Amino acid sequence: MHCYAVSVEWGQTPSEFCDMKNRFLSMLLCLGAGLINAAAASQPSHPLQSISQTARQWLSASLNEFDGRTEFSIGNLDPRLKLAPCDQALQGFASPGSRLPQISTVGVRCTGAAAWTVYVPVTVTAYREVVVAKRPLARGTRIAEEDLAVEDREVSQLRGVFLTRKADAIGLELDQSITAGALLDRDQLRKARIVKRGQNVVLFSAHGPLQVTAPGEALADGAMDDIIRVRNALSRRVIQGRIRDGGKVEVIF
Repeated sequence: MHCYAVSVEWGQTPSEFCDMKNRFLSMLLCLGAGLINAAAASQPSHPLQSISQTARQWLSASLNEFDGRTEFSIGNLDPRLKLAPCDQALQGFASPGSRLPQISTVGVRCTGAAAWTVYVPVTVTAYREVVVAKRPLARGTRIAEEDLAVEDREVSQLRGVFLTRKADAIGLELDQSITAGALLDRDQLRKARIVKRGQNVVLFSAHGPLQVTAPGEALADGAMDDIIRVRNALSRRVIQGRIRDGGKVEVIF
């Protein structure tokens, strides 16, 4: 920066004039920065309360479809969050990968000119009547009515496909042992084995009114309608057959 001798007319040295000019410029720069920051701070932003309310309304409507009792709360958004005002109605949606009632955030999006998406933290507690074991049950147990009870349980964090009706379990077989009071999960159940490996069975093949039968031996366990390998006791051939009622196996050609 250059300073001229004209400052002497004011009784100042060139260096004093230069210092004064620098201070004046610094003051202008600071004032300008302050005005910019003030303008930025005064820019309107979308009310956070509106975003939380959208999440609340979406979650309440979605949980109405849940067959059970639910409670939920909406968490707080960071007060420093600044989002452009939305010129469209906000939309709530399920967070990717989530499934009610196991959900920890609700998405809220603006589809207007200044599009944005934010995730609102939520807490959901859900209760439902579910099927539980009355007593310890060993693997391979064929479930009967007296093995089961129905109790009101919290299911908010259950990931399996729990049962809500006894009828969905009766007659099926446990694929693993469970303790008394344990919930029955659909993945723990399988169709009851009605044919055991090494068991004598009746092989049959029907063609219209004509039916041919032969004695056979099951080479695997199987449930109703399962396809297993069987050995014809007469020809000793190994063939495939579909398990039918009464220890019979229908030959598959």
